[in-house]
Amino acid sequence: MSGERAPRTDAELALHEDAITAAMAAHLSEHDRVALSYSGGAESGLLLHLFRPFRDRFVALWVNPGALPHEAEHVRRQAAGGPFVELLSDREAAWRQYGLPSLLPPSRLLGLPWDDAPPTGQRIAPNQICCAMVRSQPAHDWLGANAFTLHVHGQRRGEGTGLFSPLALRPYASWGPLAGWTRAEVMRRVGVHAVPLPAQYAEGAPETFECAICPANLAPARMAFLRKHYPAEHAETVRLAGEAFRVVSAAYEDQRRALEAASGD
Repeated sequence: MSGERAPRTDAELALHEDAITAAMAAHLSEHDRVALSYSGGAESGLLLHLFRPFRDRFVALWVNPGALPHEAEHVRRQAAGGPFVELLSDREAAWRQYGLPSLLPPSRLLGLPWDDAPPTGQRIAPNQICCAMVRSQPAHDWLGANAFTLHVHGQRRGEGTGLFSPLALRPYASWGPLAGWTRAEVMRRVGVHAVPLPAQYAEGAPETFECAICPANLAPARMAFLRKHYPAEHAETVRLAGEAFRVVSAAYEDQRRALEAASGD
């Protein structure tokens, strides 16, 4: 028997939206400093729409790790009308320190945040660590430094984020109103409310490209959009992904040979 619940109707989702809006009003009465992480995508876009009645009472916070021009323009335009903070993240510095992001990092090549050994050769980082250091950590540091007491985000459970981890230590509360929603439910309500989204959504790539040249994300729709609209960024993404793949492949080949030797007579 599947553990998945049945899809909710639009009437049910509308009731959930009313509850989310009411909860936000209550949170704003309890907290003096509230921030909503806003990336311009579907989930944070839906929340920004629902919270428009309170737009002057919370900060829309965006960490920009090197977004494409059309996405940066979209975020800044949609976040207008209330307090907005854009944090610029140093992606290249993170890559130098921790390594190029990859979905297949061998342990001996990892550049981990807690590793103080000097790098030798090209390091490779799990894409989750790269995202954490380039996108999540700057927001965390800024929220703590500015005494915010509530961080609102659009992450859903099952997306691999650490925002729902009970082990996360934060000086502020964290609330994910869409934690139990499915992607399909979010997209339906985005359509109902005509929430503006970046151009790639209409071209079959329903995600934000905040880190424009991420070599760990070679999704066909994403790469097709880059090839069509941003050929230089497309070429750089392919180059970086190729470099990471060559380093990873060499490390795995060494391990394969060692295993072969160990298995021999």
